[in-house]
Amino acid sequence: MPNSTLQKFAFPSLQIAQNDHWIVLLRRPQITLGSLVIVTRHEETALSEIRKTAFQDLSPIIQSIEKTLKKLWQYDKINYLMLMMVDPHVHWHVIPRYQNNRQWKNQSFVDLNWPKAPDLAKAIHLSSEIEAELLATLKNNWDH
Repeated sequence: MPNSTLQKFAFPSLQIAQNDHWIVLLRRPQITLGSLVIVTRHEETALSEIRKTAFQDLSPIIQSIEKTLKKLWQYDKINYLMLMMVDPHVHWHVIPRYQNNRQWKNQSFVDLNWPKAPDLAKAIHLSSEIEAELLATLKNNWDH
């Protein structure tokens, strides 16, 4: 049974990739184009509880995220936010940052707070069709 944080982020329907310790999901709603979430597959609720092997497994996940997002949308910066105020299990919100607007599928994506910290309350709610295309694009272009 997936932990409650995975369930909150619509696992498995929004899953992009996984390894032994982590699952990468499309973030709903999007903060910027390509926003993701990395969630532990286990029950840890504090970063200090993460096993050494899980930290080792995090590196290839982050490398794949950055290569994939750079290839698809040439982000300018990338933010990893570990907030864990509502959803208890160890996870990061991955927010690619863009100095200039990005166009994708006839939709404009604006990083409203560039160059300041992202505002998670200013999210982009995608239509189910565009969300499905975004998920497929990320899966099909995932850099392993």
